[in-house]
Amino acid sequence: MLQKHSRWITRFLILLSILMMVGYAHAEDDDTIFTVQYFLIEGDTIPPQANIILESVAQNMQALDINVQFERTDLSESQSSSNFSQITFFGDEQIFFVYNTRTVSVISPMLVDASSPIIYTLPCPDSDTSESDYIADELTALLLYITGHYDLAESAFLDIVNNEGLSESPNIDSLYFLLGNLNVKQGDYIEAERHYQSISDNNFEASVNLAWVLLQRGETANAFETINTLLAIAVENEDTLSEIFLMQSRAWLYALDFDYDSAIADMDVAIELAENSDVTGLLLPELYTTRGEIVFLIYEWDRVEDNFNTAIELEPAYAPAYFQRGILFYTVARREDAQADFETYLELAPDGIYVEQATSYIESIEIELEALGN
Repeated sequence: MLQKHSRWITRFLILLSILMMVGYAHAEDDDTIFTVQYFLIEGDTIPPQANIILESVAQNMQALDINVQFERTDLSESQSSSNFSQITFFGDEQIFFVYNTRTVSVISPMLVDASSPIIYTLPCPDSDTSESDYIADELTALLLYITGHYDLAESAFLDIVNNEGLSESPNIDSLYFLLGNLNVKQGDYIEAERHYQSISDNNFEASVNLAWVLLQRGETANAFETINTLLAIAVENEDTLSEIFLMQSRAWLYALDFDYDSAIADMDVAIELAENSDVTGLLLPELYTTRGEIVFLIYEWDRVEDNFNTAIELEPAYAPAYFQRGILFYTVARREDAQADFETYLELAPDGIYVEQATSYIESIEIELEALGN
């Protein structure tokens, strides 16, 4: 038993190590290619039930006039993308659905697009087909969501959460979270609040999005109470990463409520926590960029630039910092510098959230520079 447990710990660690190195799904003329990856320990074979589930998903999508192809990739063939979404089969025991879509973060930087990976236990080959069917139904709904078929995804999610037999799914909270995001995208804040509140207590991502919704509905005190309650839990549990995440989220909440001093103070604390902890990766560049965005709102241009410069010094490949600094340079009429930053952003994040805006800025700057004879 211990040996088997160790095998799956190893596989899970491998998955975590490549989350930023996997393919992504995209919808184009209702023809979708979706990455499927198999982690097989020596002696394992692709389980037949995996193919059964994928065939059922393809049939479900075909019934909706959406062609889907599942493309198997090996680790060496995976490509880095900020828009990763992938189905991973761990031998004959588990399925991980990892997704990252830009659904609500385009509305507000405070909003969270993705929650934790969705995990299924792969049915035994001789088990009842109903178990495979419900996994296929959930995966179909998830694929509809990440490929932008939002109306179809909402209908599919509602069928699942309202079905008494399926409502016990271990991933029901993830489905409610995505339903809430769909409602935010639609501007239906009443339904968004209802779906976020249907999720188990202490779900940080859902609570942050709920706080944003409550603020939009004029329930400012409830919005802050939602964040503060979880922040107190994170502090009590000495959960530094969650504390940083919630401080950053509350900073945006303060900024949206026009309390810029409190917003900047929260970002100061978040950055100090990050600098004094052992966090790695892109967290510190993200925090400095966020503080720069908030300081931007009070027009202190030197402080704004200092924050973006620090983010870039910490991680020269952190694309959002270049985009935000480009906006700063454009605002203060440093057109050539702005153009250079927007171009760098497009090089670093060709599928990033700000591609259209960066492209538009570049076109405007070229016109302006030409008019000025530069």
